[in-house]
Amino acid sequence: MKPSRNLSECMVKELQKKALEEGPSIFDYDGVYDKMKAKEIRPLTQDREEKKDLVVSKFHEYRLKVLVSTWELVFDMYGHNSFSRPC
Repeated sequence: MKPSRNLSECMVKELQKKALEEGPSIFDYDGVYDKMKAKEIRPLTQDREEKKDLVVSKFHEYRLKVLVSTWELVFDMYGHNSFSRPC
């Protein structure tokens, strides 16, 4: 049995050598895995940024509504003429 084991080890080494000659990154499993995970993570971070932008824009929209309603309340209480410019 020992000779066949050496033969298969020799064949495995030869196949590994040929594979490395074809491409040095052939056994780069971690690199391939990292690239796959990066493709999954990238859309998640983009979604977070888009949601953040949406929240900020909604907040600004709400603040504008509050300011407008506050000014409308002030104008209703004091009248439009009390804020007119002096000549």
